[in-house]
Amino acid sequence: DQEQVYSELRGMQKAWGIHIPGASYYIGISGVIEGVHSLRNGYRQAVHALRMRPVQSEEAIFSACMTSDALEIPYIPNDLEQRLRSDLEKGNREHASAYINEVLEHNWGNNITYGAFSSVCMVINQYLFRLLHNKDEQAQSRLIRIKWENDIYSAQRYMEVIFSNLDVAADILGNAQKASVSFIDQAIEY
Repeated sequence: DQEQVYSELRGMQKAWGIHIPGASYYIGISGVIEGVHSLRNGYRQAVHALRMRPVQSEEAIFSACMTSDALEIPYIPNDLEQRLRSDLEKGNREHASAYINEVLEHNWGNNITYGAFSSVCMVINQYLFRLLHNKDEQAQSRLIRIKWENDIYSAQRYMEVIFSNLDVAADILGNAQKASVSFIDQAIEY
């Protein structure tokens, strides 16, 4: 019986929460699979169920057969890359951070799916990687990658990754800006 399965899973989730406070758990349930050869498909269905849940949902258990009214198309401004580059190259970390927060809050407010929310985060994250490409290899190693096929983070974790990577980018680009200004000052003094 499906309700009994959900009840048991909710009990397990509650017990995990007691034993590991502060952690969050989400359970994706696939449709019925037949045999070991179908496990990969079942896993994909369960992950898809998790990605289709509304980003504001408090529910921790999602099934492949559940439906949702959450939007699947995220809001990504056309000028996202231009504004981030401009802010970071000017050393305006706070403005870049506020802009990213505005974009993420807009999507959160629209209660889009987790899959759509994670795609917004990946777009921002990939842009930060591209922005720093060939700038500083050691600093690039400090960036955290998000991999669509492997990572199913909470919205909070996605935001932590994005803002951590933004700090790295701001440091690198801010130092590059200071170095170029210093070079110009030296040339003027000469």
